[in-house]
Amino acid sequence: MADKKNSQGFSTRAIHAGQHPDPTTGAVMTPIYATSTYAQESPGVNKGYEYARGKNPTREAFEACIADLEGGTHGFGFGSGMAITGTARFLKSVGSNAQIILADPVGSTLAGIVNEGVPGPDGSYTVEGIGQNFVPDTADMSLIDKAYSIPDAEAIATARELLLKEGILAGSSSGTLIATALRWCREQTEPKTCVTFVCDTGAKYLSKVYNDAWLADQGLGERELHGDLSDLINRKYERGDVVVAGPGDTLDTAFKRMKGADVSQLPIIEDGRLVGILDESDLVHVMNTDEITRKERFAKPVADAMTRDLDTLQVKEPLDALIPVFDRDRVAIVLDGEKFVGLITRTDLINHLSLNR
Repeated sequence: MADKKNSQGFSTRAIHAGQHPDPTTGAVMTPIYATSTYAQESPGVNKGYEYARGKNPTREAFEACIADLEGGTHGFGFGSGMAITGTARFLKSVGSNAQIILADPVGSTLAGIVNEGVPGPDGSYTVEGIGQNFVPDTADMSLIDKAYSIPDAEAIATARELLLKEGILAGSSSGTLIATALRWCREQTEPKTCVTFVCDTGAKYLSKVYNDAWLADQGLGERELHGDLSDLINRKYERGDVVVAGPGDTLDTAFKRMKGADVSQLPIIEDGRLVGILDESDLVHVMNTDEITRKERFAKPVADAMTRDLDTLQVKEPLDALIPVFDRDRVAIVLDGEKFVGLITRTDLINHLSLNR
């Protein structure tokens, strides 16, 4: 039977592998079962399915198909909360001696339950889609042998290293799992097989996990401190991190750049020099007229709306110099001599104080 399957083409196997025609309709491919509950003849007596997170006809067909296509004996598909429990139950049901290891972010309480029998410290963490401050009903913690608490910085660094060395664009949850696998492997004193998952894609995290400026905002990036106002600027102009506009650009162009970068102001640069700043209030003032059409308003050059009266500070000035600027409801523009360094907002100051307590 195995030889016959392998002699079929990929497309044929993708449809038929491990599947039987649906008994109700005769459909060749198993229908998508979206139901989450199943009728029982009496309590505990069922036709093989009780709850979709634990078992589902569509998932079983998927698992059989994946196993055949990958040349394996078994495949796994999981609903939310069932990854570690479903894997552990199956491995133990076939007599495997595999250790089941939980990957948990620092700030989640689950690792403490596994290792000490009590919830670990409850806190916040940056990685997404993993960890919790309670035990989900679908999780059987008694099946887990050991847990590791992985800090955000280690999880994100691992995900970025995976991309750098293996060309795999993974998310922060995958970074947590792989960091845990690496920790476990380093503790072993004899050769063993270790299996983990790349469970999420990094495509959703390009503006976070793979964005140096965002990591600096979170205090997760490695950066050199200079002891001056530049330490508060995570997006520096000289590195190309700052979204800017020119005085000849249209207001439409400037607005789209502000919207795309999720910022409320743009430095206006001409011939490498800072000549003004454009913020949302400047745009509102230009739009507040009926003398010309909206199309004509957005077609106006930035030079017609930008502010030329700038609140600038030199990079070596103390933090206290920021307060009068913020009291005037302005953003601080930092210069090194005449060279533009970057912008500092109230949020940047608070974030800096929070990360450097």
